[in-house]
Amino acid sequence: MGYNSPMTMRMRFAVLLLTLSAAPAAVASPTDDTAVIRHCGPPLSQNRAQNPATNEFTEDFFYPADVVIHFLPVDGGWTLDSAWMRHIPVSRDGLADRMPCVREALTEAAEAPKPLVDSTIAAQTVQSESRRGFGIPFLWLIFLLILTLLVAVIIPTPRKREPERPLPRAPQRLPEVVVQERIRQSSASQKAAK
Repeated sequence: MGYNSPMTMRMRFAVLLLTLSAAPAAVASPTDDTAVIRHCGPPLSQNRAQNPATNEFTEDFFYPADVVIHFLPVDGGWTLDSAWMRHIPVSRDGLADRMPCVREALTEAAEAPKPLVDSTIAAQTVQSESRRGFGIPFLWLIFLLILTLLVAVIIPTPRKREPERPLPRAPQRLPEVVVQERIRQSSASQKAAK
């Protein structure tokens, strides 16, 4: 069997499907933020804000050694989403591998019962309709701009042609008889001027 044989590809596909089907259970628990505080200690600072790019609420914990842990609201709590370690993005599992306290916190949060839905977090997780967001009018505008660009590129426009410049002429040498005649005429005109 080769490295990319059909059997090997099927096995890889089966493993991928099993991994993806187990992912929702292993991904998050709504009590991740409290478990992280309980096991890793209180953060240096904490920030809850609305992400301007995704329009979702996030919670960030800032720990020493340039560690920033990002949480997203889910089912009445906050779930660990990703992190930054010294300006390097780290996944949830990567953070758990590098920080034992986070691994312990995630294990505890996975075993904990589901908390009651906090009304403030529940209100934040509801997606409000954004008036500034991307919609059908913007989609039509994009299609119109693409169509205009295609027409401008496909249909050639008449362009001004540069005037044809004459080719540089090679210097011509006059025959010796003509040169002698001109010298004689110039000397005759100089004598007549005197």
